[in-house]
Formats: sequence, C-alpha cells, structure tokens
Amino acid sequence: MAHNREFILKSFKQYNIEAIYPSSYETNSILNKLVDKHDDPLKFVLDVITHMSSGKLKLRRIGVANTREVVAYWNDKKKRQIKPSYVMDSYVIESYLYEKVEFGQIMWKDGMDTKNPEIQIFGFGVYTLDSLRIAIASKLEDLGKRLRKGTNTNFAWRQVSDPKEILHTMLGALNDAEEELNKPASKRKITMMSKK
Repeated sequence: MAHNREFILKSFKQYNIEAIYPSSYETNSILNKLVDKHDDPLKFVLDVITHMSSGKLKLRRIGVANTREVVAYWNDKKKRQIKPSYVMDSYVIESYLYEKVEFGQIMWKDGMDTKNPEIQIFGFGVYTLDSLRIAIASKLEDLGKRLRKGTNTNFAWRQVSDPKEILHTMLGALNDAEEELNKPASKRKITMMSKK
C-alpha cells in the first residue's frame, strides 16, 4: 500500500495535484464496497455518483477535486498504477459524469394524476410536474431581474451550471421527468392507468 501511495503522489505532483483523500473514506463501508465491486475507475466514479444522487452515499458533492480524491482512493485500494493522463483529464471526466447523472424520476403509483405526476428530486424532495415548472420559472424570473440590473452575473451562471445549486438540480429533474414520460414504456403505462 505504501509503495502504491508513493507512486500516486509522485504522479499527481507531475500535474501539480495533491493525491490526498479524506481519512473518512477508509471507514466508509458503502464507498469501500463500491471500490471492491469495480475494476474500472470510471465505472467506479459513476457508481459513486449514482449512490450519492440517491442519498445512499454521503460524500461532498462530486466535483473536479472530489473526482480526483475518489479516483485516488480507488487507485490506492486497488493497488493500481493508472496513468495520471487518464485519471486527471477532469474536463472529460466531469462532462462524462454529468451526462450520466440522474436528477429525478416519476413516482409511479396507483391513482396518480398522469397529467401532473409527482417527481422525486434525488436528495431534495417531491414536486408535482406543474409545481416544479412554476418553481423553476420563478427562479429564472428572479435571475432575469438580477441580470437586467447588471449585477450578479456570476451568481446567475452558478445557479444554472453548478450541480451543487438547486436550480441546476431542479432543471435536471424536470428534464429527466419529461424524458421519462416520453418513453414508449411510460406512455403504455399511462394508457393502462387511464383505463382503470
């Protein structure tokens, strides 16, 4: 383990990056099960994201720095020597990860309002489709007012682009829900429900 840690640290130093992960990773049973489960670091990180989104795994919200920490931990535990160029191209990793993240899903249940279903927003709560649209529209109107005043451009950008911000999460959940509703399987399910 010590030899492998030295290799990781040396590799990260080439890129001016510290390969340090929180000591809490060592005692996190869910994280360690995921490490044991995967032999591919990208699949491992994607599974970490999935577990975080569902609330099963409590880590800091995934980001470039945390991606490095998580992969460094996987590297250390697996005693692998992955080339830093593979692990550290954080823009490629981040774009791939965020394409795969799910923010919400339809809560299918008997007697549901198929025209205004409830949506589970992972790690946040439940909205109906209509109330989610209204909440997003309200937040966007507020951002529009701020932008017209010529202030808080950075704030507006973060609200839409930063996965840690609630507006980003809400927009993602709305998109996920609408995509789910447009799937043929969902349309069949809605048709069957309406016949009951």
